[in-house]
Amino acid sequence: MIHESDAATSHAAEVAADAFLRHAGRSLLLGMYAAIRSLKLYPVENATVQKALDDLETSARALLAVESDLELRLAGDFIFVNATRLRLELDNYASFSHILTMLRAFEVGVMRVHRSVNRREWQAFLSILLSLAERPVAEPAVVHVRVAGALSHMSLSSRPASGPVNCRKRSAGTALASAW
Repeated sequence: MIHESDAATSHAAEVAADAFLRHAGRSLLLGMYAAIRSLKLYPVENATVQKALDDLETSARALLAVESDLELRLAGDFIFVNATRLRLELDNYASFSHILTMLRAFEVGVMRVHRSVNRREWQAFLSILLSLAERPVAEPAVVHVRVAGALSHMSLSSRPASGPVNCRKRSAGTALASAW
């Protein structure tokens, strides 16, 4: 009996952790999308841009308060936050699609954000992506080099050329059928 209750408690804790990661990950992506759109439309000094960057930093801090580091992984049409797949829904389709498209254009497969990331680094990262996205031909390697040189608490990794996805899916009931 005791082992069954321990297993049930453990399962409930895992489900709660997945739910938190899904919610917080969704907030993070929506914050990234809002900040990208604001930076594209307005100068960085604009109040709209400042609020979007504040919201993004708040979302990231909420995730990093629970998780030691943050890993955003792209696998096919899926986005994972620390190995938990985010659900694509009608209300977040535009933001997820935009971020997926932008990161895929630069062959980003994994984005790691360390606990000590700050607002200035988010602004720099998104500005680098936007400035290179506007060029007619932007080499994916250029983004990785620029980010590595400008940011000390964020890193990007390329997608593997082929092979299975190397991340586990925590939530039960669905299987990841696509490969990189």
